[in-house]
Amino acid sequence: MTPAPQKHSIDALASSFNWSGVSSFIDLNGTGDISPGETALSVISQYENIISAAVLEPSKTLQKAVTFAPQLRKQFGERNFNKLVYVPGDAHSTKVPAGYDVYLIRNMKPWTEEYWTKILKNVKLALSNETKSLLIVTTSSIHDIKSVLEKNGLSIWAMKESTEDVFIIEAKIKM
Repeated sequence: MTPAPQKHSIDALASSFNWSGVSSFIDLNGTGDISPGETALSVISQYENIISAAVLEPSKTLQKAVTFAPQLRKQFGERNFNKLVYVPGDAHSTKVPAGYDVYLIRNMKPWTEEYWTKILKNVKLALSNETKSLLIVTTSSIHDIKSVLEKNGLSIWAMKESTEDVFIIEAKIKM
């Protein structure tokens, strides 16, 4: 489980990626939020074109999402909150749902190559074509991320350093 995202990484995510053509996205590790769904709602609230967002949440933590729902509804508004759904699952061990424009992974601690490979294998199946994007918000080294992406048939499409230690990487299926 990733630690709670830092405010600057959520703001950087929302501002450094072109969300204009995105109508849906899924946060593959919503459990990293203090309030599951907070990152997704932060993005939704800034972009009118996003009509739906999902948070992939392990069944064991879905109750945490229910607990924070009233707080999130109040913080982000009913209209934005109603665009959010929680999907039971875990990108590491289950099939990642297909059909989203963007797949988001937040990685704020070192993951082994084996762990990355399991997640990327599941995400790649969901991406299905070159028009879908995988966004990675990470503190891992760019060299390590590039290597594991390439080994899994993905390539870096764009990258931005949001702070000294947080990178936002857009990856796509390698053609």
